[in-house]
Amino acid sequence: MSHEDEEDYPQRETAMTMAVGNLMDDVWHIAAIGLGLILSVLATGHAVLNKRDSRAAIAWVGFVWLVPLVGAVMYFIFGVNRIRHKAALLRRNLERYPGHRPRNPNACPKRCSAICRITQSISRCWLGSWGL
Repeated sequence: MSHEDEEDYPQRETAMTMAVGNLMDDVWHIAAIGLGLILSVLATGHAVLNKRDSRAAIAWVGFVWLVPLVGAVMYFIFGVNRIRHKAALLRRNLERYPGHRPRNPNACPKRCSAICRITQSISRCWLGSWGL
């Protein structure tokens, strides 16, 4: 290496480092924009399809698009009704819970069998008198 090449080497390294740094800045900006766009589209679709009140859906859609990344994150934290979602999941699996099974109307619990028999005999007499 000549003396001139040794002087240019630090300048070339600095220029290359700056170019890579600028490229990384561009990649992060593009990734943040892409993430914001994807989250905004998902939050908008969820709000439009799942909100019962149209005013709430319009408000959330506006908030999501006016404050792109933060609005979508806020919607997924505060806008999704987790109580109704949890209730739907529980209703879907009712057969797992014995307290929610449909009961036989003619079956009486043992602790009140006497009352149950009396009630059934009275209702049969009353319904029979009406011809039912």
